[in-house]
Amino acid sequence: INTKPVNLILSYSKKENFDNKGNFSDQYFNLDSKNPKYFWFLISLDNYIPKKIRSNVAIIAKKNNNSYSLTYLLKHLFQLLIPSNFNLLRHICWKEFDFSKIVLKQAQNLMKGMNIKNLIINYEGIPFQNYLINSLKKINSNINTYGYLHCAPWPIQLDLIYKKQSLDKLIVSGQQQKIVLKKHLGWSRKKIEGIPSFRFKKKKKK
Repeated sequence: INTKPVNLILSYSKKENFDNKGNFSDQYFNLDSKNPKYFWFLISLDNYIPKKIRSNVAIIAKKNNNSYSLTYLLKHLFQLLIPSNFNLLRHICWKEFDFSKIVLKQAQNLMKGMNIKNLIINYEGIPFQNYLINSLKKINSNINTYGYLHCAPWPIQLDLIYKKQSLDKLIVSGQQQKIVLKKHLGWSRKKIEGIPSFRFKKKKKK
């Protein structure tokens, strides 16, 4: 195991984010994989995996956008239904829960070979992110967890209602977003930190 502390960043990728040498550039954090301080744990939105890839990058992608496995479906259903006494109404049969389990399993595999100090997530409050954060905190309570909300407030932000997520800090850009989170979505002031946007930079006036 690599005992050197590692910053693990969970974000998204597309083909356009990679150059011909396998370097990854993230548009949300305004960082790239050339920086050895970070290990990138990426979810591919277009299922693209470059032929060359840096050693500090791992990607989750489907082999085929249109592929379906009846064997996997049946195996997965029985693994869920037997412990729950065949209760079909339980939320664990939901597709989002299945994806959450896949992401957690891959994260656990990464943890076997590295000492993760900080988990930094391109955060939107969606189920698999909260499941990963809460699960990793139970495995190792010393991991610092940070969510970065990169975008401006959208009209109905129900995904961001505070659900006792094990986030140490939710990092936001903009005073209005902090107000909405505290006043309407149940977040405490201690959980939120405002910083200048990583994604958008102010242009200096000439």
